[in-house]
This record gives sequence, C-alpha cells and structure tokens, in this order.
Amino acid sequence: MRNHFQFPLRGLSAAHCVTSIHVGCCFSEGLDFFFGTESNAKKLVDFLQTVIPIRYQHAKKLISHDMSSNIFNYKYTFSVEVVPVCKDNVVCLPPKLARSLGGIAQICVVQKVTTLVHLIDPNTCQAVEIPANAFFKSPFSAVAVPKHFTEYTVINIEIIEENERRKFAGQGAISKRVSSFLKTLH
Repeated sequence: MRNHFQFPLRGLSAAHCVTSIHVGCCFSEGLDFFFGTESNAKKLVDFLQTVIPIRYQHAKKLISHDMSSNIFNYKYTFSVEVVPVCKDNVVCLPPKLARSLGGIAQICVVQKVTTLVHLIDPNTCQAVEIPANAFFKSPFSAVAVPKHFTEYTVINIEIIEENERRKFAGQGAISKRVSSFLKTLH
C-alpha cells in the first residue's frame, strides 16, 4: 500500500478490531505491508474500503512451480491509493466535476473524509459528497491545509444593500486576526 500522507492506520485498525495480520512493514514512498497469505492482504484492503475512499489494483505473479506435484507459488500484489485530502483542507475542484455536483463552487472545504469525501462551499453552505470512484475519475488535491490558515474573529457585521454590493465575499464584515485581537483585550 502506498500513499502520500500519514494515515493513523494502527489506531484506526485497533478501533475497528482488525487484528495484527501483517508479517512485515517497511517505508519507502509510502507503506509496504507484507503478508503470509493473499487472504490476509485482501482483508486489509477490504477494511480500508470500509473506512476511507481508496482504489486498488491486484496483480498475481508466478514465482515457482513444481510440475511433478502440480504446486504453484504466486506473489500477490495489492496497490492501494488513498484519496490525498484531509479534513479542513481547501480544495479546487475541476470545472467539469463542480458542474456535475450541482454547480457547486470550485473552491470548497473538506468537511470530513469517511468512505466519501464530504465538501462544503463556504459561500453558499452547499454540501456535496464525492465517492471514491468519482474522485479518481476527476482527481483534485488540497490548495491549502489548516497549518497555513490564520484565525480571524468577526467583530462587527453591517448589512450591505443589493445595489451597493460588489462581487466578492466577506463584504460588510469587520474582522481582526485573533492574535492581534487578544493583545488589544489585555
């Protein structure tokens, strides 16, 4: 299994009573798990499908065979790709995907990630759910993550009449950075 971000797999598998079935684990450009049997590897893939949006590929390679006893040894490979977005990421949807989701804005916030990716448009509060197969047909990634955000506190809101309104969000709101706002309170 290879993915491009850390995923709390051990805690999640413990919470869902998945036993420790892997034989070995190593880190390269993701996570590589090694199992004694194909069925144990398939159990992990099935478990991942029940908790996060993924896609996987399965391959089988003949390693050796004994013609006299008709015994074949195969190496099975499951390549798992996890959706690369997390809760509170800001994402930019492809235009075609945004239209197919009911005309939602292209800039959205990831509300949560379950077996679906739950998005919300911060301007209209329109919410949509994207299944894994739809995500992988039109993939997108995060344009901003929470560690890059600055927290603001809204101090005052003024109503702006329709004829005075401009074309961007946030009009009529007076806000300050939380850090500078707290300094003025002390």
